Amino acid sequence: RIFEGRIVQEHIDKLKRLNIFSGHIPKFENGLGILYNVTGWEIIAVPGFVPEDIFFKMFLNRKFPSTTFLRTPEKVDYLQEPDIFHHIFGHISLLILPVFADYMEAFAKDCSQSI
Repeated sequence: RIFEGRIVQEHIDKLKRLNIFSGHIPKFENGLGILYNVTGWEIIAVPGFVPEDIFFKMFLNRKFPSTTFLRTPEKVDYLQEPDIFHHIFGHISLLILPVFADYMEAFAKDCSQSI
């Protein structure tokens, strides 16, 4: 696979556990149920940036807002708005770890108090 030798094996194992390697862009309503079963987190599809107050409210309820679009090859180096690849490989895959899932909720509690 393309990721082997490029990402640490533990991360690949978490992605496999989430059934990410299915050959298509994940549909959150149809999958990632293992995430909810393990840590109580859900992925909520959003069209773009979520305002800060709503973002942290979602985190407090163990809901992760994620876009569903994939950046174009012309914008692979940088995209102002995170795409689904960024969310899955940078954030969602870590939410299957109970310690990280709990940390993200605690982080949201701390941040929401200052909003």
